[in-house]
Amino acid sequence: MALSVRSSAPVVRWDSFREYGDLQRQFDGLVQSVFGPAVREQSAAPRSWRPVADVTESDAGYVVSLEVPGFRRDEIQISVEGDTLTVGGEYAKTEEGEPRHARRAGRFQYRTLLPKGVAADQIGASLADGVLRVSVPKTGETQPRTIEITEG
Repeated sequence: MALSVRSSAPVVRWDSFREYGDLQRQFDGLVQSVFGPAVREQSAAPRSWRPVADVTESDAGYVVSLEVPGFRRDEIQISVEGDTLTVGGEYAKTEEGEPRHARRAGRFQYRTLLPKGVAADQIGASLADGVLRVSVPKTGETQPRTIEITEG
């Protein structure tokens, strides 16, 4: 004899993302109850982020390409100190006081070590279509050259 079980409860599909969200809210509540307003103030502070970057090499030098959508030239700083190239910036605030952003908010900083044999005093940069390109030329000593083999 087969046992037949009928339930009037609807079948609900399990959503792991909803469960994760519930767990995250519960954990946030626990942290807020223990640490209080200090956590709220810290979470309201602008966050830093790191832009997507590509580094390419050619015979003439290196090009560091950084995705910085929505930035203007005056919001980005580029510096070289020793063998470190640093690119940083922060979204400017609008007249209403809110940062203008669609993808990221706050500050960013990107650092990379420069290889030996680059002309740090000739580094240039351009910004177009949300991509910052920093050109780092090689010095004459590091550019490849072909050496002819002679007889004898």
